[in-house]
Amino acid sequence: MKQPVVKAGGSLAVVLPEDLVRKWKLQAGAEVEIAACPDTPGLRVSEPVRFLNNGRVTADFIRIAEGVLEQFAEAWKRLA
Repeated sequence: MKQPVVKAGGSLAVVLPEDLVRKWKLQAGAEVEIAACPDTPGLRVSEPVRFLNNGRVTADFIRIAEGVLEQFAEAWKRLA
């Protein structure tokens, strides 16, 4: 999907499509994660991952941690 790049103060901004704004319940001032794709000349925009909420670990953090544990299970066994 092509989106326009617009000037925003001294920076440039990409316009987010309306359906994504609604889906993620975004408002002006909200934060998103932006990462450069290492293997291609592109950017990835995603919802921010919250690791803590009121001092407690979030479900997002647990999901990511469990994925890392599973992905590297064999390495963890060898290191133990």
